[in-house]
Amino acid sequence: MKTINLKWIALTLSVLMLLQSCKVYHSKTATIDEVIESQKRVKVKSYNGEIYKFDKLHRENDQIFGIAKNKSQEWLRNYAKQFGQGEVSGKEVKFSIPDNAFKEYYLQNKT
Repeated sequence: MKTINLKWIALTLSVLMLLQSCKVYHSKTATIDEVIESQKRVKVKSYNGEIYKFDKLHRENDQIFGIAKNKSQEWLRNYAKQFGQGEVSGKEVKFSIPDNAFKEYYLQNKT
């Protein structure tokens, strides 16, 4: 009886941890204006097929910026190759993005 309860608790905790770590994006694309208004995580696909993920996109003075978490030096170098050096502030990095840099935008599906 005691081992059954432990197995059930272990299974429940494992499932909860796995579900919290995955991020799902809508399969339908969104426009740049919808992405900026939503303030949600976004996955973008460039014209050469590369995929980038940002915590959010926002617009300042007709310039679009992508906000991403400051993860690792390797990650920063990869993003810096595409967007130039980002402005680091604490745990976030702000990248200036040209208007025509991406062909598809996918919002995060919170449901």
